[in-house]
Amino acid sequence: MSSQTPGDVPGGPSVNHGFQQFGGHNRIGAMAVGPGARAVSGGGAEPGGEDDRIRAFIEEYLQRLPELRQEQSAEALEQIAPRVETVRRQIDSPEPEKHLLKDVLASIRAVLEHGLGGVATTALLALLSQIRL
Repeated sequence: MSSQTPGDVPGGPSVNHGFQQFGGHNRIGAMAVGPGARAVSGGGAEPGGEDDRIRAFIEEYLQRLPELRQEQSAEALEQIAPRVETVRRQIDSPEPEKHLLKDVLASIRAVLEHGLGGVATTALLALLSQIRL
């Protein structure tokens, strides 16, 4: 007895096995399989992508600002605020400059890491660690 599926038999009916992956990560913009199939790649950020993670960081920063005032020095907050604004402007622009975002986010991380610590600081550092630019 054969372990082949009907699509595996030469001349047999066509079978779409879809996309299969074992382990690792993969990003697919568009994929079409089979006769007459069309692949259309959408624009914008992928759901749960870096843009969403950056926006989540900005929201968390704004929500935790009162706590940060207790956990960080005034000088640290004076350094962070304009950097967060730069990140917000970049992420809202039609074509954000990824290299600029990467550098500014790294500088925010450095300032937070040298502060006094605390719950809000830890939460923001955790969000920053999830961003891969």
